[in-house]
Amino acid sequence: MLLGAIAFFASSFVIQGLLGFALGGEYFASIPAMREEPLVHLAMFATLIMGIGFSMLYPLTAFRGGPVVRGVKYGLLVGLIVVPFLALDIAGRFDIPSVGTWIVIQGALGMLHFVTAGMLVGLIFREKTGLPPSKGT
Repeated sequence: MLLGAIAFFASSFVIQGLLGFALGGEYFASIPAMREEPLVHLAMFATLIMGIGFSMLYPLTAFRGGPVVRGVKYGLLVGLIVVPFLALDIAGRFDIPSVGTWIVIQGALGMLHFVTAGMLVGLIFREKTGLPPSKGT
């Protein structure tokens, strides 16, 4: 569980943090509701909690295939649950200057993050799921 949470946290840092800053840093800074000096410790704590939950749920899944394929399927599933909130709901509730830009950046980065985190967790857990080992189907 700890390795899975660390993998989720690291993939979030790389994809949402570094890549997100590179692709949309100036755009994010232009949003009136954004803090000039973010409270990074809160974001890091939230990501760690989400990573623990992400890792705890993975062994309960019943996806078929090898570890990477199961991880991708799991990441897509969780991404389909979480990313619409990040990409659509926040844009609908806050004064986001360019809703289209927000949706594209948050949607793409969010799905990339969850698929990457799913692959990493799939590799970490390998065959440790609630199912018997698969034959690659």
